This record gives sequence, C-alpha cells and structure tokens, in this order.
Amino acid sequence: LNKKRACIVIVRGGVPDEVFFPFNDLELARIIGEAEIPIFCVVGHAKDYVLATAVSFFPPNADDHIFETPSNISRYLFDNINP
Repeated sequence: LNKKRACIVIVRGGVPDEVFFPFNDLELARIIGEAEIPIFCVVGHAKDYVLATAVSFFPPNADDHIFETPSNISRYLFDNINP
C-alpha cells in the first residue's frame, strides 16, 4: 500500500433520508476518524449532513464545496491524487 497516494472514498448520491442512516453510525465515524490514511466521505448533496462526512478527511486549503457532491470529490481527487 502506497500511503503517499492511498485514500479511501465513501460516496453515496442523494436519495431519501432513510438511506443515509448507516452513515450516521458512531462506530463507522470512529473508524473514519482514526484511520491512518485519508478517508473522504461524500454522501448526498450540499443540504445533506451525515456524521461520517463530519469526521472524514478535509484537505488543507480545499474549497468548502469539495464535499457538496460526489462529482466534486471525484474532480478533486483526479486533480490532486492522480499521478
């Protein structure tokens, strides 16, 4: 595992709120928060809030809009992580 380039991305597009329940799990939030490599979590759209996103990695100097949609995080990773 190349930790310099390694990351985990959790993505789920916008759906009814009940589908987001697993992303509010405290155990999942703990695992994300304690991870040794960056874990990006983008669930839903700008108006959606889940605990997993709140504790996930936020790149220094990144635009606040990075987590608004799965497309935004994909674009960020392609521009910044892709060799």
